[in-house]
Amino acid sequence: MHAMSIFSGFPVRRCSVTMVLIGCLTWILGLGAPQSHAQEIRELPSDSGISGKQPAIYWHDKDAQFDLDSSTDRWTIDIKEGNKPLTKVTLPAYINQVYSIRRADASRIVVLAHASAGTYYVGILRTDASHVIDEFWTSAAPGISPDNRYILLVRFYPMHGAEGYDDQYRLYDVLNNQTANWPNRPAQAAPAGQPINYDASMAGVAVYPLDPSARERQNTFVAEGEEHARASLFVWDAESRRVVFGDYTGGALSFVIVAVPTSGERYPETSVYRVPTDQNPCSEVCLPKNIGKLEWVGNTVTVQLTATPKNGPARVSHLSVPVTLFVPVDR
Repeated sequence: MHAMSIFSGFPVRRCSVTMVLIGCLTWILGLGAPQSHAQEIRELPSDSGISGKQPAIYWHDKDAQFDLDSSTDRWTIDIKEGNKPLTKVTLPAYINQVYSIRRADASRIVVLAHASAGTYYVGILRTDASHVIDEFWTSAAPGISPDNRYILLVRFYPMHGAEGYDDQYRLYDVLNNQTANWPNRPAQAAPAGQPINYDASMAGVAVYPLDPSARERQNTFVAEGEEHARASLFVWDAESRRVVFGDYTGGALSFVIVAVPTSGERYPETSVYRVPTDQNPCSEVCLPKNIGKLEWVGNTVTVQLTATPKNGPARVSHLSVPVTLFVPVDR
């Protein structure tokens, strides 16, 4: 199994089933989400694991209520908006546990779920039409922006029967259309002999790596030392304009910033800071214990690094990198 699949894609807070969820309400308001009138939300951490029974998951605000109904074999998202009749949207049968429902705007919600074998499911629902308008799998917990519009994801690959896994990062815009979000989707159906998801791994646009030799290559059976591996959480800034994460390849640790497109721009912008060799805490692989708290402090990225040599005590250091030291990457 890929070492980085254990990471959570974004920070969440667990809410008690038996209480009014004041803590979660405070959290959403603090993120500055457009649904600042959200009244009640219940979700699980993305790395909570699959429990025996699906717990209640919902998003409630003053305009609408979105609830997971797992009382039958076919799970649904129940949508209740104002005085409109209750509608149900059926979810795929292969979902094992839904852990979050997020509202991106007045008519779109995002459903985040565990599928199987380290696979995560993302579904985009139109509430006014009551159906799934897009869905895809990822190979790590997706990182959703505080305003619930953007999703940074690791392109899907099967977790069994392969090796040389290559983490390829892509950005998906919940409010954009399928043409923009699937620039590499073939127009024709899957050819004979291809897996059913042969084009479904290409959700969003590529943001890293972008060099021609690695961009959108086959993401399994990559030569040893050439693979990319996620080395941290996906951490968004409060304004949902930039996300930073760690990436490890060829013995080098880098931090990558992806800035979402601004007005008039078609593509995100990617920039990279390579950690100096003498500050790199990782050895053969980067483990969760090596990369500590990663956060934004204004226009600076800060992170705690912990080296764990085989023969000696752990060494903790702190790295602060202004965004001006990140080097832009050409598309």
